[in-house]
Amino acid sequence: MAGTTQGKRRTKPQGAGRRPVDDKTRERIRVLASEGWTRNAIARECKVSPSTVSRLVPAGTFDRTATAAATEAKVQDLKAQRAELSRMAVTEIHRLFGLLTAEHEVIHWDKDGDMHRGTIDRPTSGDVKNYATAIGILTDKHLALIRHDSDDRDLPAVDRWLEALGVPVG
Repeated sequence: MAGTTQGKRRTKPQGAGRRPVDDKTRERIRVLASEGWTRNAIARECKVSPSTVSRLVPAGTFDRTATAAATEAKVQDLKAQRAELSRMAVTEIHRLFGLLTAEHEVIHWDKDGDMHRGTIDRPTSGDVKNYATAIGILTDKHLALIRHDSDDRDLPAVDRWLEALGVPVG
């Protein structure tokens, strides 16, 4: 009973939904693969899907060095982006620490709707809480980025943390 619905599961015969590949195209795919063509180039040339080419050509036929090189380049690009994000997080942490002791401008609206500005010596307790929360989150994310690209040495956690902060460890 292929093609019938049994409960919520639909069954299909093997290969259903695939357009048949004629013998001439099959042979052309094998010849191009033996000549060193890439899977996607063969698929374009023979007007079939890349998965069809993979199914018809023996495993290990295609040279994967270009794919490996592109993957490694992408890994290095992402590592550089994480390093930049980490640097930006540390810069923002320093900025927020400075705000913890800086003068703050306060704005007050009176009952007539008039605005009054003034300064206070230190931030309000609510602002201090918000800065501390942001510092904690940024520090956590900075350390996570550093850990992600660490060399996985067997250092105690405290030593890895100190190194991430730039403190030389024994």
